[in-house]
Amino acid sequence: MPALKAIVGDANVLTAAADPAPFVPDWRDRYHGRARAVVRPRDSGEVAAVVRCCADNGIASVPQGGNTGLCGGATPHESGDEV
Repeated sequence: MPALKAIVGDANVLTAAADPAPFVPDWRDRYHGRARAVVRPRDSGEVAAVVRCCADNGIASVPQGGNTGLCGGATPHESGDEV
């Protein structure tokens, strides 16, 4: 996670066990997953840098905006390998 922290800052990479919990179910609490970390970029430049960093390092990522979809598309896989 050091590369991601360098992009968005330490406070915006949530890795403690409880930190990602609010971000992994969908809004209806129907789909659940796990995440290695939650990364919170502050602007579109940081979003692009985070996506590039993940792609360059073989880290799967699940983009999430408002998490208001109806089919669980913004829910990470239960393996916990994604950010």
